[in-house]
Amino acid sequence: MKKFLPKIFLATSALSLTLFTLLFLLIYSENYLFDNLYYRKSIFHGYHKNHSKLPGESTPKLIENRVNDVRMLVSSIDNDSSQVLGVSDNDNYNIAVIGDSFVYGTGLRDNQRFVNILERKLNKIKPTKVYSYAIPSDSILENYTKFKISKEQNNIDLYVIGLVDNDLLIDPFTFKYAGQENDFNYLKKDCPQPVFNPNNDDPYIKWEDMLITLVYPSFSSEYSGLCFLNKISSEIAQENSIFFVLSSFDPSDDNNNTSSPYGHYLLSMHKYVNTIRDNGGNVLNDSKIQFEPISEAEGHPSVETNKQYAESLFNEITTNKRYNF
Repeated sequence: MKKFLPKIFLATSALSLTLFTLLFLLIYSENYLFDNLYYRKSIFHGYHKNHSKLPGESTPKLIENRVNDVRMLVSSIDNDSSQVLGVSDNDNYNIAVIGDSFVYGTGLRDNQRFVNILERKLNKIKPTKVYSYAIPSDSILENYTKFKISKEQNNIDLYVIGLVDNDLLIDPFTFKYAGQENDFNYLKKDCPQPVFNPNNDDPYIKWEDMLITLVYPSFSSEYSGLCFLNKISSEIAQENSIFFVLSSFDPSDDNNNTSSPYGHYLLSMHKYVNTIRDNGGNVLNDSKIQFEPISEAEGHPSVETNKQYAESLFNEITTNKRYNF
C-alpha cells in the first residue's frame, strides 16, 4: 500500500490543481473577459433570443427560475384560487418586485440577482418569499399590468417597483400580458397625448445616444408617458409599496444642461421621482449605492451593485415599521 501513496498523492494534487485552475479561469473570464465570452451568448447569464418577450413555448432550464414567477402570475388569471402563487403559510411575508431587465438580472447568474439575495437575507429573520415579476424591456405600462394582476391574488404584503430611466418608452402596438390592452385604453382616457414611440430596436445603442433620442423625449408633457406615470403612481402609492430607484441618480445634482447626455438624464430622473412623490409614492433612492455596470459592453448592474440593492432594500424593509415586516 505504501508504494502507491506517492502515486495517489500525485494524482490527488494534479486533480486539485486542475480544479483550482478551472475555477480561477472561470472567475477571471467572468470578471475580465465578459464581453468576449458571455455577452449576449450565455444562458447562464440570462441571455435568450426571446428574452424580451413573455416566455411561452420553450425556455432554457438555466433561466427558468428567472421567469417562473411571471409564468405563475400570468397563469393566475385563469385560476380561481387566490393562492396560485404557491403561498399557503399565512406567516410568510410576500414581496412582489416588479420591473424590467434590471430586476430580471440580465448579465448575471440567477443567484446573483438582488431579488434572490434579498430573499436569502430576509429569510434569516422570518419566512419570506420575494417574487420577481420581470421581463427585459418591460415598460411602466407592463409593470402596471403586472401590479394589477398580482394585487388580485391578495397575498402580497409589499410591492417594490423598480425605476429605470427608460420606463416611459411604451410600445402601444404590442401587449405582452393579458389585460394590458385594457389597461392601456383605461389610461388613454385621461391621457390623450400621443405615445412617444420612436420604434428604435437597436440593442446596441449607446447609453448617451439613448438618453438624448429616447429617454429625454419620453418624459415630455406633449406625450402620454408622464400622464400615465401620474395615474399609475397614484394608484400604486395607495398600497404598501416602495418605488426603488435602480439607476444611478444623485438628487442633489440639479444639473439642467441639456447640451450633455448626463443633463438629459438628470432632468428625466428628477421628473420621474418628483412625479411619484407628488402622488404620495414612497421613493427609495439610496445615494450610498455605487452603480457599476457588468462590463464595458454590458451596461446592466454588476454583481456588486446587486448586492448593494439587496442591502438597501433589506435595511429599509426591516427598519421602517410602515412595511409591517
